[in-house]
Amino acid sequence: MRAMLFALALFALTGAARADKYVLCDDSVPTGLECFMTVLDRAYEYCRQVESIVIIEFGMDEANAGTNGAKLAACSDKYHRDLKPSYIAALKEMAKHRGLTERVKEAHAFWAESVKALAPQAGESELDYKLRVMEKLDHLRDRAGEIRAALAERAATLAQKVTGKPKKKS
Repeated sequence: MRAMLFALALFALTGAARADKYVLCDDSVPTGLECFMTVLDRAYEYCRQVESIVIIEFGMDEANAGTNGAKLAACSDKYHRDLKPSYIAALKEMAKHRGLTERVKEAHAFWAESVKALAPQAGESELDYKLRVMEKLDHLRDRAGEIRAALAERAATLAQKVTGKPKKKS
């Protein structure tokens, strides 16, 4: 019974949006918010791989020259378009939760900045590049984890209000 109440509370917090409406998510992803956070990570990884291929082919110094730089821009543009439906759904689902709405917006802005920063900087060593890029990915994943934790905490609080008993931690 408690599990059902917790699930209902979580559903009430996230809304009834179906992930199959969004690009890059299937039916196993239950909400627009979860789709958005999953795709943020995936989109960063894909664009990182595109840039890595350019670096392998042309080297660190030539990765941004001519059409090479356009490859990263095209990847960024593609995922901006593909993220839009799940981003809008995530914002709608979190509309009742101002703090979470701001966190979703911040995660999106950080993702956009991070993808633009995937290009190697002048004089940057390969090791420094890899460390910088992976640090951004770790930070992006941390932000998604913080949003999930805050949402779970709110769901537990709502479940406690409904049942009058605190939810046991597993």
